[in-house]
Amino acid sequence: RIDLAAQITGGVLTVNESYQTANDNKIDFGTVYVGEQAVRTITLVNSGDGDLTIMGINVDDANFVSSVVLDYGSSEDDLVLAIGESMTVTVSYSPDGIEEVSGNVTISTDDCESPEAVVGLCAVGNSNALEIVEADGTEDGIIAFGHVQVNQQHQVNAWVVTNHGNT
Repeated sequence: RIDLAAQITGGVLTVNESYQTANDNKIDFGTVYVGEQAVRTITLVNSGDGDLTIMGINVDDANFVSSVVLDYGSSEDDLVLAIGESMTVTVSYSPDGIEEVSGNVTISTDDCESPEAVVGLCAVGNSNALEIVEADGTEDGIIAFGHVQVNQQHQVNAWVVTNHGNT
């Protein structure tokens, strides 16, 4: 009788993003106004015990732009992360008008247990140039004036008005 044992070593992809709910593999850009750009980051970490080859990083919706694009199937542009090494990928969104968009960033690797990781993306484009929000940031519809004495004046900065337009 011969006992055989094998240990598989290799890279393991860990995807980190910290927007809204950390590391849920979803990034909500929120509302972005025409003429502005929102940028979010995704950190790819090799948490395995061997090299990790990243063979593809692709975004499936043209409304989102990735700082790194690797075509899966073309080994010429593969990236290798050593043990513990990480890299940051930025994804940006700039709306063309009023729109609700969603897409995915797909990361393809040689991780034998999970060769593909997907991060969901969503955003709302808004072309309204004027934004009015409560100065206290609560958006609860309540403006607190505090304690005001009779025959006294009290000034409250109740709203913040922002012109997102170009005029």
